[in-house]
Amino acid sequence: MSEATDRPSTPTAAPSRSARAAPVAAAALVAAVACALAAFRASDPDLGFHFATGRAVLALRAVPGTNVLSHTQPDHPWLLHQWAPATLFELVRVRAGIVGVTVVKIGIVALTWLVVLSASWRAAGRETAPRLAAVLLTLLGAVAASFRFVERPLLFTDLAMALVVLALVAYADAEARDRRRWLVLAGVTTVVASHLHAGAVNAYAMLLLAAGAALVEPWRARVLATEPVAPFGRADARALVVTALVAFGAAAATLALYNPHGVRVLTVPFLMTADTWQAEHLVEFRPLHRFPVRALWSAWSFVGVATLCVVAGVRRVHGALLALFFGLLFFALRHVRVAYDFAVVAAPAATLGARAVLARLPQRRTLTLRVSAVLAVAVAVIAVVGPLHNWTRFTRGFGYDEGVFPRGLVEQIRARGLVGPMYVSDGWAGPVLGELYPAERAFYDPRLEAYDPAFVRDVYQRIRYGEPGWSELLDRHRVQLVLMKYTSPGERAFQGGRDNLRQLLARDPRWALVAFDDHGELFVRVDGPNAAVARADAIPFVEPDRGTLSNPKAAWPGLARALERSPRSMRALLLGAVAARVAGHPDRARALLAEAEARDPDDPRLPAVRSVTGVAVK
Repeated sequence: MSEATDRPSTPTAAPSRSARAAPVAAAALVAAVACALAAFRASDPDLGFHFATGRAVLALRAVPGTNVLSHTQPDHPWLLHQWAPATLFELVRVRAGIVGVTVVKIGIVALTWLVVLSASWRAAGRETAPRLAAVLLTLLGAVAASFRFVERPLLFTDLAMALVVLALVAYADAEARDRRRWLVLAGVTTVVASHLHAGAVNAYAMLLLAAGAALVEPWRARVLATEPVAPFGRADARALVVTALVAFGAAAATLALYNPHGVRVLTVPFLMTADTWQAEHLVEFRPLHRFPVRALWSAWSFVGVATLCVVAGVRRVHGALLALFFGLLFFALRHVRVAYDFAVVAAPAATLGARAVLARLPQRRTLTLRVSAVLAVAVAVIAVVGPLHNWTRFTRGFGYDEGVFPRGLVEQIRARGLVGPMYVSDGWAGPVLGELYPAERAFYDPRLEAYDPAFVRDVYQRIRYGEPGWSELLDRHRVQLVLMKYTSPGERAFQGGRDNLRQLLARDPRWALVAFDDHGELFVRVDGPNAAVARADAIPFVEPDRGTLSNPKAAWPGLARALERSPRSMRALLLGAVAARVAGHPDRARALLAEAEARDPDDPRLPAVRSVTGVAVK
């Protein structure tokens, strides 16, 4: 993957102080930008069930082989492939809270992009302009992938991929006597990654692709009328294949020592990509074009720039990197979750392409200085704009994103002593597990490898969408407590606006709404173990999901109690103002509206509530 086929036999002059400082400055810049890009609140709901997974592993002192996190399918096989990072997250959470977990995430992200920079820097060679291009493409890749800088074991897969790419680039550029150590790095990295996340299969694929490309590289060079790019030939192909096979054998043997499912856990990515349900229901499996361009402009920009560089310099980009680049680009366009993997591989590949393009420019000092100046300005701009853009998508700082983690409603469950079994929206199942496991377990959560697909389709979804038989299914699983996120616009469109579980529970006399906020709602059975809470805290005639009151006057006493006992959410304030006015309490309506206006004066619902209540807020 190097452009050099002949190496000088005479010693080179010692590098100048500025030459020695350049890689240090580049590394410092990339590390700082990566840290800034990752410095946002926990916003991935999967973090919750990773906490619970770590808790289960620590309690059992073993890797569980069945779905111990679920009360509906506890005996279903669970191909737990990410137990080690989950346990790390839980240990850090116990000792340092979510701040500590975020710091660990930032460290892994920064290390990953330093490795990507190292691979790109090697690909750039010794000239200033290609090295600036390497820094620019690394930063562009980091910004493009930054929406995936979340606290999850997948981070370790991307770090492993970066190390394998570095090993392959360095292997191609190294003297024959030094090549073995780079193969050892690739093999050891792959073995370790196999114990951290099933995405390690990417590393095996990278090694085998490199081997195949080494075999066809001489043919590719003849077709393109250029010199072959190292590595090429049977010797290199054999070395790469042996590395992959030895690594797989070592991973299989060590996984068999402690994991109930052994090497089968590495099949999880294939099981997930074969499940069509995910593409429709899980955001990370949707194609890139399904998202607003303004939200992912950085990803599209990187795809465009990197593709132009690779295509323009295709004659000098090794076939392995070409295969990885276009293969991961295909999957990244189909599944947005692959965008991080693509960026890790694409930055070094695009650097090789940019180097080839820059080498074709007239070698005039003035032109070289101008090109370098333009690249340096672009680096500075991306270093500033990238983090600022990411902070518009996520809440900067440390802690939990309250829209993802329903900590207020979970606190209501704790404070009122509510007990399950629970039915929870799959988007909140992970966060609730993270807070309440092992006292409460999941009905269903997005660990697809831990549930029977028929159960997801015929039980979980039928309940969620309020299809015939939903109530009997809740009875069959003895559900006493239901916690639901509000219906999303996409879910509403998918259902055609029909009533779902949220509306059905609000009208069902066997269930009582006992709490709600701006993110979701909490129901309990009126005749189960939570009956006392249902009698004391019921909020009848209120449908928070659609923000409606079927009987405003009768709803007022329950809303008044809720406003005293529950978090005073915007939704509760506005519904309370309407109910208070209809119930003959204009002063209370005015006070609630004033509080709502002070909290969010731009809320689009305020004018409508004023119109309905006829109350003017001074």
